[in-house]
Amino acid sequence: MTFKNNAVFIKNFPVRCCHFKKLIKAAHRSSKGHARLCIHPSTRSPVQQMLLCVTNKARFYYHRHKKSFKSYILLHGEILFLQEKKNKVLKKRYLFKKNPIIIHIDPSIWHTYLSLSSYSLLLETKEGPFKKSHVKWKPLDFNL
Repeated sequence: MTFKNNAVFIKNFPVRCCHFKKLIKAAHRSSKGHARLCIHPSTRSPVQQMLLCVTNKARFYYHRHKKSFKSYILLHGEILFLQEKKNKVLKKRYLFKKNPIIIHIDPSIWHTYLSLSSYSLLLETKEGPFKKSHVKWKPLDFNL
């Protein structure tokens, strides 16, 4: 299993503990601070599922999906999600053991997230096919 561009498509199921370990190592080695293991077969798949490892060094552009939903299930760590509409923060949600660990994001909502722990593992599910949609600014101050 080799990570290129912080992502790899897995062809041999099931996903095992060794895959998680390799994903965590890849995220820590990545200059972007994250890596993903795509469980779906291609970027054109109608349903896309990915295991994400996000370190506390990763920063993501705000992005949205105009006509599709997205959901995350937290498997390990702590995450802060921000959702915006018209440049106003709508919701700040913290995901960790004692809080809700599942978040659903409706279509057209700008969102981003940050790992508050050294690394976090997430299962992301969204409608495909993949379409890039982000703005050219990143959240720099998470102490809103």
